[in-house]
Amino acid sequence: MLDDPISSTANTSGDIVRAHLRDALVLGGVIVAPAGSPVQIRAIRVARAQSGDYYGFVDIAFLPMRLSNGEDLPLRTPTSHLTPYVSTGHEATVGVEDTVADIIFPLHTLYQAFRKGRNVMLGPGSILRARTVASVSLEAGVAVVATPTPLEFPVDVPAASYRALPFAPLPTPVPKPTRSPTPSPEPSPTSTLSAAASPLPSPT
Repeated sequence: MLDDPISSTANTSGDIVRAHLRDALVLGGVIVAPAGSPVQIRAIRVARAQSGDYYGFVDIAFLPMRLSNGEDLPLRTPTSHLTPYVSTGHEATVGVEDTVADIIFPLHTLYQAFRKGRNVMLGPGSILRARTVASVSLEAGVAVVATPTPLEFPVDVPAASYRALPFAPLPTPVPKPTRSPTPSPEPSPTSTLSAAASPLPSPT
């Protein structure tokens, strides 16, 4: 049962809303949690109503509740997304009214574009259902909370559905040898014979 209101106009993300246990939790004749035990609810996400007939909402989550023996009992809510209740008949009626108004009033379409939706509002005294995600048992008259073990998922090594083709490695480039500079050979002297120096054959 709520002690503080839950509203899409007043609350913000991260707010803690106070509540209490309406009825006592009894297990095997032992009171596990007395009536009036404090409960805390966290507002995870809050959005206000906007133009265009968008309704406001509040996403909530229950925090663990402290039992009489000092242990914490994890809770969850079947309805974590709180929105204004709109019946199917109301939606059909609004749709017919908008269709008729569009025919009679040409500017009614503009009015629909700027029409603001509704906001969610739960006042103090509102009742919210909660369930436990753990098992509670009695041992020597004392309540023992056993939280479920985390789910284990099998992990398989991924395998390709096709056979990979072998690839040859790239050849390693061989560095080219560098030539060291060598002295250029000097030109050898050439013998030239002039006409005066060459002996002429004597006439016979």
